[in-house]
Amino acid sequence: MSKQAKATSGGDHFTRWLVIGMVALVVITGVVFSMIGSSTKANESFTALKGFTVGEPVTATVDVAQGSGFVLNPGAPVKIDIWEDPQCPICRLFEEANGEYIEELVRTKKATLVYHVLSFLGDESVAF
Repeated sequence: MSKQAKATSGGDHFTRWLVIGMVALVVITGVVFSMIGSSTKANESFTALKGFTVGEPVTATVDVAQGSGFVLNPGAPVKIDIWEDPQCPICRLFEEANGEYIEELVRTKKATLVYHVLSFLGDESVAF
């Protein structure tokens, strides 16, 4: 069989199966690493929650007059406004240092908390 006849009849089967095998190997490797990474992140999340106890539920509302923040315990004598980005490392430090105290103030009805979740870090673009 000549090279011309071989090219028109489908070419080299070994090369075709080699390419298919390599693509399958790359896809399987990606799936395996993705599954391992997901389970590791889930385990880290559960480890972080170990020992966490849930307190009594606190009702939250969204109030446009309060800047569309989550309002917890409205009408208390002290008002606390927190503006926070979940990606912000400084916000995290603030939460770690003051979170339990602020939660205690809200649960004992000594303070109204208005919690504003923002996204000021990251590569998101904001259009006005």
